[in-house]
Amino acid sequence: MLISKFSNYNQQLNELSERNNLVFDVDYIKFMELYNGGDTPKTVIKVGRKKEGIRAFYGFNVSKKQYSFEAILDLEIGEDLIEKKMFPIASNEYGDFYALDCSSEMSGVYVIRHDNLESKTRIAESFREFVMNCKSEKIGHIRTIEERKNDMIAAGLGDTISEIAIRNWQKEIDRYARYYQEKVII
Repeated sequence: MLISKFSNYNQQLNELSERNNLVFDVDYIKFMELYNGGDTPKTVIKVGRKKEGIRAFYGFNVSKKQYSFEAILDLEIGEDLIEKKMFPIASNEYGDFYALDCSSEMSGVYVIRHDNLESKTRIAESFREFVMNCKSEKIGHIRTIEERKNDMIAAGLGDTISEIAIRNWQKEIDRYARYYQEKVII
């Protein structure tokens, strides 16, 4: 699995563990120490018979609030998961959670649907297995605005190119231009 890691980690997982009586998988602790979560574009994992994307792993003190533990844990859904000893570690493109069972040292990873916290599906026996099952593609060439315009025109959609589309393309270009993807090693 490839990741574009977040900022430095500062032992907040230990505090959270003690405060909520959570037992974290040792590989997950190591992952947090090395990466503090991170963006995982073009990463998928098999859930049942289908593949789901993994948008990012949550981290502490992250500028992207949607991937911040603080933001997730402040929500009622975060509190509910912690109460059940399920710790949200990542999310998919639909807003569902990948959660680590923190009730014992022999934890697994589950997918929990955001609209039904009671519905959980075990997808890995451990955090290490979860990471090993994640498959990523390296971000390659980032198409320029001109390339995108030319493709739209060639497809007969030139009249649908708007200033909003161009601004969104530029945001995507800027976002991926700063990415440094590295292989997760735990």
